[in-house]
Amino acid sequence: MSSPRVLDVTPTALRRLEALGPPGALVLSVCFGLDPEVADAATRAGYARDRLDEAARRLEPELPEEEETALHAALRELRHAVVAAVESWPGLRGIAAFADGEGDVLLFRLRQPPVGLLKAAFRERPLIGPLLEAGPGPSWGVLVVDRTGVAVFRGSESALVEVASVRDGVGADPCAMLAAADRRQRFDHLAVIASAETWGQVEACLDQGLRDRLAGHLLEDLPRPSAERVLDRVRPLVAEADRVREAAAWARLEERLADDGRATLPPF
Repeated sequence: MSSPRVLDVTPTALRRLEALGPPGALVLSVCFGLDPEVADAATRAGYARDRLDEAARRLEPELPEEEETALHAALRELRHAVVAAVESWPGLRGIAAFADGEGDVLLFRLRQPPVGLLKAAFRERPLIGPLLEAGPGPSWGVLVVDRTGVAVFRGSESALVEVASVRDGVGADPCAMLAAADRRQRFDHLAVIASAETWGQVEACLDQGLRDRLAGHLLEDLPRPSAERVLDRVRPLVAEADRVREAAAWARLEERLADDGRATLPPF
């Protein structure tokens, strides 16, 4: 059996993706990174299956029963094609896979996917952001303030690490700590988790530059949180920021594809 074709991101290929599926059909999109140093086909195939399973676990809770059935039909299509592709292309660094549940599957090569990338969606329009973005995705800063301390976290949608903290809270200036971390390395998006008692203080002291990048805040007392717990709490804010970026990416794509196919891709 011949190996499945893995497409490069070109205007012609993106037009095929735009036309994937009949009108109103839901398209399954799964994008993830691979380690090019791992050449063993069985290991790569096992990792691809794990990524597809994790994508399904993330999507299932959001879907009504009838859409969950359609999701699994599309997932079966993707699984066969994706596993065959990663087995056949040992140097592949990442893959973006799309299926409409009607038998049509498209695979794209991701040349520089961020470490730990896993994005998935099941909706009418394919998820194109990972195709059009070169290099790492946006960075996130999360400020956590409760009655006993302050902590600042940095990272991506995949992982956060704590970069500053004051545990007893005495004399801590949360906005100054966040601003200092931002000066060391700029955040693309910000989120705040604060208790009801402390949110007013944080809101008042944020400068305009930080406020402009604030994706949202959560009112919760979260003492001594782990990075994993913080990431879990801010996932809805990350998802909403992704939806905004995805809509903007589609608008840019449609504008450029309308220009007689003379788009230069990627990046957008």
